[in-house]
Amino acid sequence: MTDWPGAGRGLACAAALLSAPAAAQPLPPMMAASVTFQPQPQLADVVIYLEAFAGMAQESWFIAGPCRTAIRHARVRVSPFASGADLRVHLTPFALSADRVICLRNPEAMPQLFRKAMPPPSAP
Repeated sequence: MTDWPGAGRGLACAAALLSAPAAAQPLPPMMAASVTFQPQPQLADVVIYLEAFAGMAQESWFIAGPCRTAIRHARVRVSPFASGADLRVHLTPFALSADRVICLRNPEAMPQLFRKAMPPPSAP
């Protein structure tokens, strides 16, 4: 697992995301790293750019679902430009191929860029 870019800036809440295990197998949402969408750049722990192609991304994330009761969470802002991001992320429909399993603390605040990048649900 790689260090979170920008961690040297004292991103205390990003530790919650880093402490989650990399996905070696499907994890239930309660074992996933919790993420909160933060639209204000100065309040975000990590700024991500969503890559359409896995080969261009630094990490791949599988979205396990909501986790509204999570206490520790990383505040994430989605950037429309790769140059303004700490991390380039590809959203994958398969937990087995993901570097991280993520749950969303405030899915109702999901930015349109994130919604567009969400892969279609995989068939069981």
